[in-house]
Amino acid sequence: KGTLPLLVFPNTSVSIPLFVRNVGNAGAADVRLRTTLPLGVSVDNADGGVYDAATRTLTWTWSSLAVNITQSVTPTFITTNAPGNNLSLTFNVGTISNEVNLSNNTTSINLPVIARQPASVIVEPVTRNYVIVDGVDSIQLRVNLFDQLGNPLSGVDGLVETSVSGVNFDTNMVTTD
Repeated sequence: KGTLPLLVFPNTSVSIPLFVRNVGNAGAADVRLRTTLPLGVSVDNADGGVYDAATRTLTWTWSSLAVNITQSVTPTFITTNAPGNNLSLTFNVGTISNEVNLSNNTTSINLPVIARQPASVIVEPVTRNYVIVDGVDSIQLRVNLFDQLGNPLSGVDGLVETSVSGVNFDTNMVTTD
């Protein structure tokens, strides 16, 4: 496995980097990496793999894999699991070649599915380079919300208009009372 995402959101793509390396003392033939998708998980991008909808199995195949050579794939999945559940997948590697050690042929991931929530906000003026008279003018501010991964939360941005009475401006910040 490569570096995994820390958070998974429902109905949002998540990429899972996978690496297959031959650590044996001979080349391997007909190498297959396989996972069976649980209910609530679908393939968004198989990255060269073949998905069998009848068995819910995703398989990557290499005709051969020499000693100390690594193949990598980064499939993308979507889960409809509700927040509070997990995205759980197990990946198995097999070959028609004789293997001495089968203990390193399986890996599993278990990632928490969480709700997308506002985690940060950017507030910026809609127009710039204007003169504001305290208590006379008003200012429009665009409010953009972002989730835990820094992605914009669509449909929740806003436009706020406020009086500038009691607002102090300098080059670095806006403060209000």
